[in-house]
This record gives sequence, C-alpha cells and structure tokens, in this order.
Amino acid sequence: MRSANSPAPVMIVVPCFGYGGLEQVVLHLARGLDRGRFKPSVCSLLPPEPPLLDELLSTGVPCHVLDKGDGVNPALPIRLARLMRREGVRLVNAHDVGATLYAAPAARLAGVRCVVHTDHSQILSLKKRLWIFRAILRGWTSCSIAVSHELERHLVLRLGLPPDAVAVVPNAVDTERFAAGGDAAGLRRELGLRPDDVVIGSIGRLTEQKGYTHLLCAFASLAASRPRLRLVITGTGELRGDLEREALAAGIADRVMFTGVRRDVPALLALFDVFVLPSLWEGQPITLMEAMAAGRPVVATDVGDNARILGAAGPAGSAAGPPEGFAAGERGVVVLPADPAALAAAVGRLADDRGLASSLGARAAAHARGEFDVAAMVRRYEAVYAAVLAGSARRLRSGSGGTPPGEAT
Repeated sequence: MRSANSPAPVMIVVPCFGYGGLEQVVLHLARGLDRGRFKPSVCSLLPPEPPLLDELLSTGVPCHVLDKGDGVNPALPIRLARLMRREGVRLVNAHDVGATLYAAPAARLAGVRCVVHTDHSQILSLKKRLWIFRAILRGWTSCSIAVSHELERHLVLRLGLPPDAVAVVPNAVDTERFAAGGDAAGLRRELGLRPDDVVIGSIGRLTEQKGYTHLLCAFASLAASRPRLRLVITGTGELRGDLEREALAAGIADRVMFTGVRRDVPALLALFDVFVLPSLWEGQPITLMEAMAAGRPVVATDVGDNARILGAAGPAGSAAGPPEGFAAGERGVVVLPADPAALAAAVGRLADDRGLASSLGARAAAHARGEFDVAAMVRRYEAVYAAVLAGSARRLRSGSGGTPPGEAT
C-alpha cells in the first residue's frame, strides 16, 4: 500500500527521445522534479538516440522504450497500460500529439485518472485526425499545458478546451551554459572557416516545419554580393538530401555547410554572427532561447511566440507592414514565414550592421537571464501536477503568463 506521504509516480511519455526542444524540456524535468513529491520515469514510444538515452539515464530516472514501429500501432496502448500498472503510475504527462494519442487511452486502460497533455507545436498535418485528438483531449485528459500563448489559443479556440483547464508554462534553457560559450575559434578552424568569414547559422531538425528551403533561397540572394558570407546548418532529418541538392542547384553548395548533429551547441552558437530560425510553425522553440542566452543577434519568423519573445510587434504590426518586410524588436528581428526576400533583407541588415547586431544580442542575453529560468519552469510543472492529483485541474489559470495554482504572482 502506498503511503499518503510517499512521492507520486509520474510517467513522462514522449514520441521519441531524439534531438529537439521537447526532449530538452523532459531532461530538465527529469533532473529537477522534487523527488520528495514526485517519482518520475520516462517512456519513449520509439528507440531513443543513444547519446541522449545516456544523458537521460545519467539523471537516475528510469527510462522505458516501447518500439511503436512505423505508422499507427493499435496494440501499443495495451502494452503501455501494462507498463503503467506495473510501475504504479498515478499521473501521466504526455508530450505532444504523437505521445498523447497513445498515452491517454493507455492511462484509461490502466486506471490512471490523472493525465496531462503538454503541447509543444501545432501540428498542421493533423487535420485528418483532428476530431480524434479533440475527443481524446476533451474526454480523456485532466488538463493541458501549452508552451506558448499561441498554442494556448490553438487548444482553446480550435480544439474547444475549457480555458480554465489550460496552463501556459513557457520552456526554459540553461542560460549559464550557453552564455559561457565554448571554443568558437577552434570550431571555426575545424569547420574550415576563415577568420573574416561572416557566419549565418541555424540549428534544428531538417524537416518541412523548420523552413530551411526558404533560408537557402534567402542566402543565395545574399551570397553574390557578400563573398565572405557562409551558412552553417546543424541538425538531422529526412530533408537533408533534398536541401543539399537545393544548395547545389542554387550554386551555393561550396558556401553552405550541413554539419549533422553536434553536441557542442554553446561553441557553435558562439561561432554564429547571426542566428536564423526560418520555421513555418512553432510553439516556443528551444533553439531560439538558446541563441538568445548565447547573446546572438536573431532573425526569426513570426510564428508561435517568437515575436513576443523577441519584443517585436511582428512584420504585420501596422496595416501595411514595414517596407523592408521585417520588424526589428527590442531583442531580435522577425519576418513573415515562407518569405525568402524578407528573410534575406533581415539577415543582410544584421550581417552588415554589426552595431545593431551587437546591441540586439546583448539585450537578448539579458532577457534570457531573467526569463528563461529552468527552476521556475519545473516549479510550474510541479504546480500543475499537484493540482491534477488533488482533483483541481479545472482551476488552472489561463492567459496570465502561465502561472498555475499555488505559484506566486
């Protein structure tokens, strides 16, 4: 029999423990959750990347792997339910659609009544199954956590969730780690870059969501008049071959570097003269926050909460929009998504105006130190978990910066 004062077993379910912002949030939770109140474990529905699995195991949190396989696996909720019963789980926190579609039915089969959905990114390709996801969220989960205000609006307006059952809990990063940087000079030599090269950089999964085809198009328009400009794209994904062929066809392959996955992200960010996030949709991207913590000047598309984070009204802030196609905020520059011309104009402005770039980077770093606190994020998750376990999930505060019950305002 479980003691009333013993920590509540919490299972965090993820689609796949790979290289992305979602996984970094889960790592922070695994390290930071109060072990006197919660007993966390992590379950990945697909085999994790080995280095990241090692990093997760180093936290001391048990990790379970269920190989879902390709496509829909109708038997997986049964297997997951057995695991939940065996582990005595009292609360399930499923991160993103791919996990919740399996974890919520599994929790019901296992008799777990406390289910929290965390939404990291609005999945536009879900249209055919939207009604299923809406039904699961409204009927089989206790509440939802949105990592951005834009996702909160999506959950309430499009999926019809009660506003008082949605909490906004922004993501966080280890600001000290990224502010410390690394051996940028050594990395420059390793990558074959000259000291006078101006490096435009981006980090992310090579998927449609990240909009890299538009970044390549923008870079191609800049490269002809700026012979020392270089583009470094770090990450892996199914579009890498297509993007490499696009760079070759545009005549910029010798000035574009695809590094694959790298673990020295602080040093990589320190190498970048301008950081670019050309995403087509986002929630609250971790790489944007990391770049800001590193003091990099940022150009990002106006999706998710990017404009809010960068202190910008957005490129559509006025009726006509600015003539350049971009808007400079307090901490960075935003452009409309899928607009290579505006992206090129913004990147070119920061590459040419080092004073502006430096001031934006400094203000971004100061903002990151004050706002992207990992401990505060973990406390907010703990407050949501406690409310759900106490049966008061419908009193979650919404639209006030994501402060759940029990947190100071």
